[in-house]
Amino acid sequence: MIAQDSGGVLSGLLGNRERLKGSWLSRYFRVLVTKSQRKTFVKHGSARYHKMMATIDNGGRDHTMFLSLGAVMALLGVALGAFGAHALRAKLDEKSLANYQTGVQYQMYHALGLLVTGLVSIKAPGTTLLAWAGWLFVVGIVLFSGSLYVLSITGRRKWGMVTPFGGLAFIVAWAMLAAAGWKVA
Repeated sequence: MIAQDSGGVLSGLLGNRERLKGSWLSRYFRVLVTKSQRKTFVKHGSARYHKMMATIDNGGRDHTMFLSLGAVMALLGVALGAFGAHALRAKLDEKSLANYQTGVQYQMYHALGLLVTGLVSIKAPGTTLLAWAGWLFVVGIVLFSGSLYVLSITGRRKWGMVTPFGGLAFIVAWAMLAAAGWKVA
C-alpha cells in the first residue's frame, strides 16, 4: 500500500538535513532509500520506520539528556566529596585520600563539561560532535573518577591502569566540544 507523500512525512524526515545532519545511521539510511522511494510513503506498516527515525533523531533533545546527566554527575560529585571528607578521612591514608579527592574534582569539572555540552546542544541540536563529546564526558567520569574511587577505597593498584583511558576520554571530549563550538559559531 504505497501512496504519495502528500504530507511530506517521509521526505520531511529524510530530507531535513538540519535535524539529521551528521548522524551516521541517517546517512546510511539515505543511501538505502532512493530519491524515488523518498517520494512514496507506506501508509500501513510504517511504524517501524518511524521508530527507527525516532532513534536516529530525538528531535534535538540531546540538550535535556546532557543537562540532566551533568546535574546528576555534579550531585554525585558533591555527595561523594562529602562522603570522602567525613566518612573516609579516618579510614584512608593520605595518598588514598588524595586520589579520592582527585576523582571528585575531575568528576565535578567534567560534570560542568556535560552541562556546557547540554547548553551548546540547545543552539545546535543533533550535532554529532556534541553527542560524542557528551558521551565521552560520561565515559571519562566513569573510567577516570570511578577507577580512582575504587583504587582509593580498595587499595587494588590494578585499577590505576583504567584511569588513563578515562583521561583520554576527557581529552577527546573537550576537543570535540571545542570543534562543535567552532562549527556552531
